Amino acid sequence: MKTTIAATLLAAVACSASAAEKITYDDHVLPILKNACLRCHNPDKARGDLDLATFGNLLNGGGSGLIVESGDAGASKLYKVITHEEEPEMPPNGKLDPKEIDIIKRWIAGGLLERSSSSAIKSNKPKMDLSLAGAATGKPEGPPPMPGDLLLDPPNISERGTASTALVASPWSPLVAVGSQRQILLYNTDTYELLGVLPFPEGYPSDAKFSRNGKLLIVGGGRGSHSGMAAVWDITTGERILTVGEDLDSVLAADISSDQRWIAIAGPDKLVKLYSTSTGEQVAKMKKHTGWVTALQFSPDSKYLASGDRAGGIVVWEGDTGQEVNVIGSHKKQVTAIAWRNNKLIMAASEDGYVKTFDAIEGDEIKSTRTHSSGNLHAAIHHNGYVVTAGRDSRIYTWDSNMSRKASISGLPDLPIRVTFTHDFKKVIGNDWTGGVSVWDAASGKKLGSLTPNPPKLSVQMAAAKKRLADLQAVVPAQEKKVKDTSAAVAKARADIANTKKSKEEAIKKLEASLVAVKKAEADAKAAVKSWEGKVAAASTAQKTYNAKKKDRDAKAASLKKFEASLATNQKTSSEKSAALKKAKTDLAAAEKALTAVKTARDSSAAVLAKDDEILKNLNAALAKATERKTKASTSAQGLEKSIAAANAVVKSAQAELGKLRPTIDAVNTDLKKLQSAASAKVYADAQAALKSAKDSATKQAAVAAAANKKVPTEIAKLKKSLTDQVAALEKSMASYAKQETDAKAALANTRAQLGKATTAIARLDAGEAFAKFYHARQDFESRKIDHLKAEARLKDAQSAFQRVDSGLSGVAKALAKKEEEKKALEAQLKKLQSQIDSVKAEAEAATKAASEIGKALKDKENEMSTFEKEFKKRKATIGKKVAAK
Repeated sequence: MKTTIAATLLAAVACSASAAEKITYDDHVLPILKNACLRCHNPDKARGDLDLATFGNLLNGGGSGLIVESGDAGASKLYKVITHEEEPEMPPNGKLDPKEIDIIKRWIAGGLLERSSSSAIKSNKPKMDLSLAGAATGKPEGPPPMPGDLLLDPPNISERGTASTALVASPWSPLVAVGSQRQILLYNTDTYELLGVLPFPEGYPSDAKFSRNGKLLIVGGGRGSHSGMAAVWDITTGERILTVGEDLDSVLAADISSDQRWIAIAGPDKLVKLYSTSTGEQVAKMKKHTGWVTALQFSPDSKYLASGDRAGGIVVWEGDTGQEVNVIGSHKKQVTAIAWRNNKLIMAASEDGYVKTFDAIEGDEIKSTRTHSSGNLHAAIHHNGYVVTAGRDSRIYTWDSNMSRKASISGLPDLPIRVTFTHDFKKVIGNDWTGGVSVWDAASGKKLGSLTPNPPKLSVQMAAAKKRLADLQAVVPAQEKKVKDTSAAVAKARADIANTKKSKEEAIKKLEASLVAVKKAEADAKAAVKSWEGKVAAASTAQKTYNAKKKDRDAKAASLKKFEASLATNQKTSSEKSAALKKAKTDLAAAEKALTAVKTARDSSAAVLAKDDEILKNLNAALAKATERKTKASTSAQGLEKSIAAANAVVKSAQAELGKLRPTIDAVNTDLKKLQSAASAKVYADAQAALKSAKDSATKQAAVAAAANKKVPTEIAKLKKSLTDQVAALEKSMASYAKQETDAKAALANTRAQLGKATTAIARLDAGEAFAKFYHARQDFESRKIDHLKAEARLKDAQSAFQRVDSGLSGVAKALAKKEEEKKALEAQLKKLQSQIDSVKAEAEAATKAASEIGKALKDKENEMSTFEKEFKKRKATIGKKVAAK
């Protein structure tokens, strides 16, 4: 018994030592605050709306937001002001003792314990820095954000459809977020496939918005008249990275700024609250609205925030400080939607039936359009400026940027709740109070499909997918046979067309060939006539040519004969003149000799003669005669020489002409010999006879050709018409078969495509099952971890009770030493206390055992999660290979 008590006491001491190591608000922090801070920060005098007198009020913070961040002293305002890192420096009259500062630092780092039996407060600080370098105002670079491996097994299934006011499409991706009971559903707007489920255990989603770059999704909601908050997810991973707000009613409107530094929420409390994404703390609380705040949105550049209320009021605030910029009171009823057209203009829809555009800064109304006379229930704007509205008339309209109405959508089963354009502007998605979510063509208003807000469990989805796959596989053989049969029919029809064309075209070709032959024979006959006419003309021409050449030859022969006679005469004359010339030369020589003799006689007898004039006179007379004779002889000789030269020239010319005429006459004689046979009368007579025969034949052939020209084209036309009619009939039949073939192939291709999708869906669901196991194991692990913490807390409470009982036991022992007379009563009391100690010890042992079992269970769950994670990765890799192979 003593051994047991000693062991128990030792355990109690150990537990007491362990508890003493913890820094708590009650034991350590409050005494410091009482000494240095409570004079200004108490329930009666809460400077800056900050009361530090109780643990709960300290956690709530003051007018500037929270002052402590569990686990992070460096991010806690309380620590910064007591270390004088930030203003206002506290206490204002001097710095705390370093030991006291260290106690507060260790208390924050230890999880903000209220007392030694308390559990550490879980930090609500964001898991990552969401802020961007600047406002995201356009399409981000790279592939648009899309969900990766997300939970596909809905944690909540309701028996009937649930209507939700949370519905929004991604600005850049084929993705829409649909609010459902305690969850958000992410659907692909191209394929209508469920891509992921984001659990929202806090209640019902009331409002949802994508960040301007499409990567984050913020959802505001909660439980009416109970609690409200807003959560932010990274839609690519499904990780919930930030939760803000601890309202006492559901959050009705929420948004995140384009630079992702601020979150705004609002609801029935008529307040707009601004939070920092870097700390998760509230940085401003704005009071101006006179009714529930039903809509809000940050401007594209994050500089402003616009909010609208149930009374029709619109307030514009500074986006980072929450300071009021403008109040706009143009609407007469509830503001149902707010959207920024640009950094300056606000579009607001109201139950008063109007969609109005305002200058946010000046407050001027720029444009007012009566869109639904019965009231607007919602409106959204695409980044191209087009607007979509939903009204109490159960209609949805689309409008261009000038608010001219374009498409109309009707036939909704109930009043619409929310509407939105898809990222590509091709579709409009909306929901109604029956819980249905519909998809329409944005241009025509035709309904394209629907999305379920209440998808079945993953096992049901898998069973349906497998049944779908089996049904499709069963259809394929019949469709393949139909394709084969229709293809054969098309091939036969095509062959029939080819054969018909071939036979008819061959017949046409024969007729055309016969007509060509007839025409050729006619042309040949005409050519023969023409040829013989040419030959007759040639024969006639030959005769004429022969006669002309013969005449020319005879003329040339006469000329030759004449030239020959002239030549003979000239030659004779030349000979005679040559003889006369010879004689004249002789006379000239004699005259010259006589002249010389006279001259000599005169000269030698000059002296004598000078005396005898008569002799001289006679001599001179003789000399004159001699000279005259010489001159005559010389003249005669010269004349004869010229005459001979001329005669010789004539002779030479005549000889030249004779030289020319003889070859010409010879050539003409040769030609005459050649022409003699062609120019004969027989040749001409034969040509005339052949020409007559050719003309007769041409006349007959012309008659044949005329008949053929009349008959053959008619027969060809009949064949062509017959060919056209038969081919048209066959082509019509083939077109029918071809359509059947096309339809059959399309049906088969569609079935195969559906098979591929079904196979992919099964693989995706298979991976989803693995991920769901991993997800649920992780959730179970977290739950068991909490149970473990609770068990530890119970153990600490039991240890604390044990310490109290042990303290009572020590008091009893002292009482026994002092008062022996009360021994029996004290022994009875001791026995009772011992029983309590045993009971507490048993409870402590049970708690220790429970903690051990939970620790073991946590280890098992960790192993199970590891197994699930490996299985998930394996299945994901298998899917990747299948998709790549496909």
